[in-house]
Amino acid sequence: MPPPPRGKLPPAYEELAEAIRHRVETGELAIGTRIPSEVTLAEREQVSRSTVREALRKLEEAGVLERVSPKI
Repeated sequence: MPPPPRGKLPPAYEELAEAIRHRVETGELAIGTRIPSEVTLAEREQVSRSTVREALRKLEEAGVLERVSPKI
């Protein structure tokens, strides 16, 4: 991803998506591993849950992760 224009930061969801992507690429998050819940990620990263949802949606679109509904 190219650096943002001077004085303009990327949206928080893009930064979070990139951080999660990096964890997957480096093996910190192994294939098949469940990631923390949206609430847990939001608290850990100090962002809103909607930011987490958008980051996960972007990663799902890119094929980096697959979201499945929890079994009840």
